[in-house]
Formats: sequence, C-alpha cells, structure tokens
Amino acid sequence: MSDYDRDGFAWPVDPQGFQTTFTWLKLRPRDTATFGQLFLQEGQWNGRQVVPATWARQATTAQTGKAFPDIGGSAPGSAWNPTNYGYFWWVEPSAGVSAYCALGFGGQLLEVVPSLHLVIVVSSNADDVHGAAVGPDELQHLVDAIVPIIKTHPSR
Repeated sequence: MSDYDRDGFAWPVDPQGFQTTFTWLKLRPRDTATFGQLFLQEGQWNGRQVVPATWARQATTAQTGKAFPDIGGSAPGSAWNPTNYGYFWWVEPSAGVSAYCALGFGGQLLEVVPSLHLVIVVSSNADDVHGAAVGPDELQHLVDAIVPIIKTHPSR
C-alpha cells in the first residue's frame, strides 16, 4: 500500500517538487467540510478574511457561460451543463435552492447550500476498476432528499 493510500491527507508533488495543484489532493472528510465552510462564509475563517470575499463569490458563480456563450453540453438547467462551472465549483440548483459543489478525485464530494447554511461531504473510495463508489449523480440525489427536510424542519 502506498503512502498516498495509507494517509488521511496527501498532496503529491511532481518530479520538480511542485504540488500537483490540479489533481490528487486527498483530504479527510473533516478537512473537506472545513473547505466548504470557508466558502460558505465567503472566504472568512475564525473572523479573519483568508480568501477575498469577492473571489469566493466569483468562484462559486457560473463563469464558463460568460466566457464561452456557445459552449455545448447538457440541456440548460442541467447540473452538469458545462456553462454551470465556476472556478473549480459546479454551480447548480438543488431541490429549488442555489448550491455549488466540488467533485474530487476518488469520490470526494462537497456540496454547499448557502441559504440553508449547509455543507455536505461524501467520501468514498475509488479504484481503477470500479471508479468511485459515490459519484456526482448520487450526491445530487442525496442533496435533493436532504434539502426539503431541512426546509420543512429548520433549526430552532
């Protein structure tokens, strides 16, 4: 078993020693939730602005349709339409509320529903044969099931 598989956190480096910023970041579910909470709070952590709020809002807003208005793909309104992509976030409605999600390597999934102050993390294992045990469609079904319950029974 490799160090990557064994460790709860891993971020491999390329042959020059630079982090592979585009892929292979492995986070524990708690760390993934922290990342989601950071964006839910528009870049603030413990009362300190660590990511500019404007950038956090832009990152979680669909950008590709602005830059490429003729891009093809899924039907308009589909969660996985390429025009619904921000800066590494998919921006899609979930059960009638605005939401955004990050889809990570190996079945690491993160959904943020700002209006409900909700961060959902799903972590599954993936292998070369079967892929991720839980994928983006299953995450969407989970969120679509959870959101109406939370909307019906808000915290007191």
